[in-house]
Amino acid sequence: MKYKDYMSAFNVVEAGGWHTATKLAADPKTSLLSLLTKKAVEGQVDEGQINAIVNMLQTKGKGFSSDIVDGDWLLAYSKNSQKSPLLQKILGRRARKSSAPEAQSNFITSEMKFSNISKTPRRNGEITATVKYTPVGKGFTISHDGSIVVRRIMCDIVNAGFKYRSLPRLPLPIRASGGYLDFLYLDDDIRITRGNRGGLFIHVRPNILESMKKLI
Repeated sequence: MKYKDYMSAFNVVEAGGWHTATKLAADPKTSLLSLLTKKAVEGQVDEGQINAIVNMLQTKGKGFSSDIVDGDWLLAYSKNSQKSPLLQKILGRRARKSSAPEAQSNFITSEMKFSNISKTPRRNGEITATVKYTPVGKGFTISHDGSIVVRRIMCDIVNAGFKYRSLPRLPLPIRASGGYLDFLYLDDDIRITRGNRGGLFIHVRPNILESMKKLI
């Protein structure tokens, strides 16, 4: 997709009209951080504008990079599809209503794995899942300079558990293989991915939202 073609990938009316879309396009990353900051403070976000910005950033040609993705990430926004697992939908609804980050997704690239960590609705329990991943060529795109952009990592859940307060961790019989994540955009601050069931996830580094709050 060329950058000039992004307008056809989202609903301009839902984004707030051509004037708003043009303003968002002037600096999509800053616009996204501003929207995520508003969500962190008020618990609300304009989903039409989020969708528009995601499409804009996707044209930048910044896909998966093991060097950049390594480390801790906080879930700042998620939108589940109808095909998303029930547990993911429940936790996702809780996160969307809350102004505080409810989940993390932390990469350890030296071991080719990442850990998803989600709080229960009352924040007194924690569900964890360890996922092994492998970058693949399927789903790649071509950047403006003609280089190949790796987008997809295949994902297998290899371990899961639940911990309630100070009680011992309870293993959960959750295993899954054949899933994937497509990296729509990735830089040092923001990670935007879409799962194989259609869910959209925006993660940020732990210091980003706190830094943005100070600017309000």
